[in-house]
This record gives sequence, C-alpha cells and structure tokens, in this order.
Amino acid sequence: MSSTPPRSDSVRTAPLALAIAIACFSLTPTFVRLSEVGAAATSFWRLVLALPFFVGWIALERGRGHGSTIGRSEAFRLILSGVVLGLNLVSWQIAIVTTSIANAAVLGNFHPIVVAGGAALFFGERIRRRYVLGLVLSLVGVWFLTRARGSAFVGFAWGDVLAVLAGVSYGVWVLCLKGLGRSHSIAEVMAWNLSVAAVIGLGFALVLSETLLPATPWGWLDLVALAGLINVVGWSLLNHTMRTLPASVNGIALLVVPVLASAWGWVVFAETVAPWQAAGGACILGGILVAQSDQWRS
Repeated sequence: MSSTPPRSDSVRTAPLALAIAIACFSLTPTFVRLSEVGAAATSFWRLVLALPFFVGWIALERGRGHGSTIGRSEAFRLILSGVVLGLNLVSWQIAIVTTSIANAAVLGNFHPIVVAGGAALFFGERIRRRYVLGLVLSLVGVWFLTRARGSAFVGFAWGDVLAVLAGVSYGVWVLCLKGLGRSHSIAEVMAWNLSVAAVIGLGFALVLSETLLPATPWGWLDLVALAGLINVVGWSLLNHTMRTLPASVNGIALLVVPVLASAWGWVVFAETVAPWQAAGGACILGGILVAQSDQWRS
C-alpha cells in the first residue's frame, strides 16, 4: 500500500469535512422519524437514491483508467458486507421509531467496541487492559439506560435491543470491509454494499407490510435529503477524513454524533433526556473512548 503522505490541501480541509460529516450523521434519526414510509422502506430508499452517485463515480474512475477487477472471493465479501449493512440499517431505523432518539443514537454507536474485539478475534490484534475497562464501562452504561425505563432489564424496550443489534452489526460491517479498500475504490465498495443492502431493506419492508411510497412531496424531500446528506455527503467526507486525519481525531470526533442527535430529538420532537439516560450515555461514550485509546497510542 502506498505510503505517500496526504496532500497539504487535503489536510487543511479535513477538519471542516469531518465537522460537516458529523453534522450530517446527527440528522439521521430526525429524517427517519419524519419519513412517511416505514423504517425498513426508508433504508431502501436512502440507499437506492444514493446509488446513482457512486455508480457515476465508478464510471468516472474507469474513464480515467482506474477501474479494477473483482474476483469471486472479493465479490462474496462485498455481498456479505452488503447484507450486514442492510441488517444494520433496518434494525437501527426501526429502533429510532420504537425507542428514544437518545437511546437509539448512543446504543447504535456501540460499534467501536465490536470492531476492536473482532479485530483481536479474527485478525490477531492484541486485547489490551484499556479495552476490557472500556467494555465494562460501556456495559455499565447499557445497564443505566435500562434503568431509565424500569428496574434492571425488565424495562428494556424492544427498540433498545434493536439499537444494540445495530451497533453490533455496524461493527461487523466494518470488519467485513477490512482490507477491501486496499484493492478497490470507495465508490466500488459502496456501490456493491448499497445495492445489496437496498435489497435487504426492500425485503424487510415487504415482509413487514410497510408503506413503500411517500404520500406527499415533503415525504420524497425527506428521503432525498436523507440519502444525499448522510449516504453521499456524510459517508464521502468521512472517507476523506479517514485518509488524512489520525484515527484518534476521527474516533473522538464521531462520539459527538449521539450527543447532537439527542439534541435534535429534544429540539424537533421535544424528547427530554432523563438522568439515567444521560449517565448511561456518558458511560457508553466514555467506555468507547477508553477502549480505543490504547489502539490510538500504538
């Protein structure tokens, strides 16, 4: 893999790109809540509407002679990662409409813990004491979030379970993509993933008998904004910053997303954050920060 340092202009624009990406990601729960179609159908539309951008990107790359051949094993990995992404989006977006935005946003960002653990299990990366401490702290945070709904796990909402599954599946998706970016462009990987995940989303929408088409132009505008701001702008800018900024900067900055998402939940839907929720969210985000700190130092 090339060790050429990033261009100076890319480094200068990366902080602004990261800030815009974070702002876009924080709006996801709001757009999902405002959608006029079902949660799984929303995941289908956000992927389908974003897909032409990445297909056009691939065409532009191939026009410049930068295309690559995808072998059978790589195609299998791309399809598998697309399935996982589809399951992630469906579970998280159903969680958004069945639990509070704060819970969905925090629990859905549990994936760094999963990525670190999976990297140790499947890729031989060493588990450090800080990871164990961070995992314990995050699990304490999950317990706090359950206390916000009742005693122990009795009050654990179905939406909270789906949010945890979404966080876990997102971590699995990241692990599935490990190494693919070295031989294939962002556009190729995303086009494959979005195509497969869209099929998964449509399948769940049909099984759940969800509304598939928005009833008003505002409903279509919501889906276009969701696809454009998050799937195109947010994901593309985040990929840019991951190539130019240290992992520590990206990791810490992305922890702001659940906080901003919760703030939008309060502004748009008047959702207040109970003390137990605030304590749980702080523990989970703090646990993620602690778990990743050794990785950033190494």
